[in-house]
Amino acid sequence: MVVVLVHHYCKPGTLEQAIRRLDANGERMATFPGFLFRQRLSCEEQPLRLSTVTAWDEAKDYEHWLAVRRSGDPGPAFAGESPYERTVTELCTVDRVHEPLPD
Repeated sequence: MVVVLVHHYCKPGTLEQAIRRLDANGERMATFPGFLFRQRLSCEEQPLRLSTVTAWDEAKDYEHWLAVRRSGDPGPAFAGESPYERTVTELCTVDRVHEPLPD
């Protein structure tokens, strides 16, 4: 499994647009092979930073998603100027999974 961490640093006044864009992107991702889950995070200390944590079965699944996204129609949520000043992406391999302890 791989996990993709992305920090989206939003331009002032674009937070709602950024949330719509992130959520639409997540809904589209969920239709791709190898997709496991996605969470959108906000941080009280940095209100203009939104983060996403997305898990895929394998790196090739994430790479497939990226290739399709970059080559096709991004959809209406992506119309207009980007709400982000910058994004920082990290691809991480999951080395160990901690399961809940049995009752």
